[in-house]
Amino acid sequence: MKYLLLLLPLVAQANEAQLACNLERSKAEVVASTLAAPAAVGSIGQDPATGTKSAQVGIQQSFSGRSRAAIVREAAEAKCDVIRSTLQLDEHARWSQLQVQRDGAKTELTLIEQAVLLAKANIAQLDAQLTAQTITINQHTEARQALVALENRQADLLRQLSTTVLPTPASNVADLLGAAPTAESRAA
Repeated sequence: MKYLLLLLPLVAQANEAQLACNLERSKAEVVASTLAAPAAVGSIGQDPATGTKSAQVGIQQSFSGRSRAAIVREAAEAKCDVIRSTLQLDEHARWSQLQVQRDGAKTELTLIEQAVLLAKANIAQLDAQLTAQTITINQHTEARQALVALENRQADLLRQLSTTVLPTPASNVADLLGAAPTAESRAA
């Protein structure tokens, strides 16, 4: 159950990253459209020599505005890359945490199995000593309680390991670590 709770935020984060990316793209598109939009120009005047009145109307397009619009769109995509890379790194961190917990449970299970065998051998010796009346019933009971506690922990670990399915990370951490600074530098 604990593992399932650790995996639930991944689904929410994926949706959140997509929404953040859509927001960045929308904001960039508004700015880029404004920068690249043609502008209407006009002037009204009078020729001082002839006294003729004139009006001029036109549309102007800015090449620098168009190139700045392209840069704004590229910066938005770079921000999206950073968001995606950050999400994937977070996914790897969670996956690694689950993997470490699972590996720890496997190691603990191996040691618990050995302890159960030793406890059972100890109980067999204590049974013989109890029959010979060289130990008290309390000592024998404490040893049995320790064995039961070990067997309960062993059952818990087996249940935990049998119900845990680890997701496979989407991509390699080394690739993500190499991609994140590149995306960040493009965003800057």
